[in-house]
Amino acid sequence: MPLSILIFSALLAQTPAPPVPPLPERSGPLRPAQLLLREGKTAEARTRLLAYLQQKPDDAEALFLVARSYLLEFA
Repeated sequence: MPLSILIFSALLAQTPAPPVPPLPERSGPLRPAQLLLREGKTAEARTRLLAYLQQKPDDAEALFLVARSYLLEFA
């Protein structure tokens, strides 16, 4: 194997991966409940989510967040 390929592969192995940009902040009616879940306020988030589900009972993301609120209590 030529020396230049060895040097290039060694340099490539030492180069750190570029940083991954953070996901964009989401907005919308579920945002306050998501923030409450991040803060560990699961009961308050669940109350808001259940109120939201009274208006939109088929909202999959809201249903997921309710389930997540219960799971976070066991973590």
